[in-house]
Order: sequence, then structure tokens, then C-alpha cells
Amino acid sequence: MKRVVGAAIVLGCVLALTIGLAWAQDRAEVMGRLLKTDLASKKTDMMSKALLLSPAEGAAFWPVYNEYQAELAQFNEQIQALIKDYVQNYRTLDDAKAKELMDKSIELQEHRLSLLRKYVGNMEKVLPLKQVARFYQVETQMLRLMDLQINTELPSLQ
Repeated sequence: MKRVVGAAIVLGCVLALTIGLAWAQDRAEVMGRLLKTDLASKKTDMMSKALLLSPAEGAAFWPVYNEYQAELAQFNEQIQALIKDYVQNYRTLDDAKAKELMDKSIELQEHRLSLLRKYVGNMEKVLPLKQVARFYQVETQMLRLMDLQINTELPSLQ
């Protein structure tokens, strides 16, 4: 319940901030920062607290996790580019551009899922499955929160 209330408060604050046309062009930059800060900067700490790895498990897990985070950062750059494209075009969006943006968004979501699947497989080689499942649970929650954070910043088509 606390998470829902907290998310509602954050959502309300974010929505209040999005009012105003002058700020619209800066949204892509703001969302880019969200991908690199806020939740993203806290992921490692949250993952550490959630997994409670033994020293041996940590020695096996963290190099794989760091590799995953490096690839995810590259993915986030592509998301940033898509967001920037959308923000620059949302007021004059025609059908062709709307289709292009939707197709690219779907492609990126598929890529992120493939990336997660790849690293779950890599972690299965070095950790007990229960720990891998916990990683997956925490990671997918964090990714969804980051998606929500970004989506609340996007201008809507009206």
C-alpha cells in the first residue's frame, strides 16, 4: 500500500511538473537523466539488499551483473534517442511517423527482454536458481518503475 501511495504522490508531482509548453522540449533531456539517475543509480544498492549474496555468490554474480548493466546502459541510449525523436515530433505526428515510433519502441522492448533473458541464462551458470529468480524479480520491478517514471514525463497526444 505504501508503494502505491508513494507512486501516486510521485506521479502527481511529475504530472504537475509537465504542465507548460516551454518545458516540453527539455523533456527528452529530463527523461535521459532519469535513465541514468534516480532509480537507475540505486539499482545496485537495491539489488545487493534484495539478494543477500554470500561472498562466493557475490564474487560470481557482480561481474555478470555489471556486464548486464553496461549492455542495459547502451540500450537506454537507444531509448533516449527514441524519446527525443518522439518529443520533437509529437505535435506534428503523422501516421507514418507514429508507426515508425511504435515499431521502434516494440523492437526496443523485445531487445530489452532478450537482454534480460540472456543475462538470466548467464546467472544460472554461476548462482543457485532461487537467487537468479530473485534477481529477475527485483530487476523486472526496477525496469517497470523506470518505465513508469519515463512514461509519466512523456507528452501525450491530444
